[in-house]
Amino acid sequence: YWLVNELFEKDKVQAVTDLIGRHFELVSCTYRLLGAKVGKRVFWPGTHIKFSGEYDLLEIGDDVVFGSRSTIMCGDRERLAKVRLCAGANVADNCVVLPGATIGKNAVLGAYSLCPADWCLPESSVWFGSKNGEPVMLGRGVTDGHDIVTPMQ
Repeated sequence: YWLVNELFEKDKVQAVTDLIGRHFELVSCTYRLLGAKVGKRVFWPGTHIKFSGEYDLLEIGDDVVFGSRSTIMCGDRERLAKVRLCAGANVADNCVVLPGATIGKNAVLGAYSLCPADWCLPESSVWFGSKNGEPVMLGRGVTDGHDIVTPMQ
């Protein structure tokens, strides 16, 4: 971890992605070269995500969409944990995803939301904002193979 952190500081990786521009596949290739698992057709925002730098703990599925200025953290002072963004997941603008979080297939983490450490947002669920340090669920998503959507609360 120390060697990769020294060789590939977050600011340097950000500079490379700024240089590449909005060519999404080249940004995905950059993350893959650093050790992340990145699927196909990932939409990277113009203002790239902030990432804590543990590339081997980042897993991004196919067709994932990122909003601008979001933060993904695979580590904190106490531990390191994998962050998984499953196929079709959407992490909107200004979100924070903490270590150990999983955002399920086609799940949405709406703008200004927090995905707490070790949380799993179920497939096709919709979350927006946060209350008392937890995201607010707007749609329950898929449970037991059936689509169950709850109304806005």
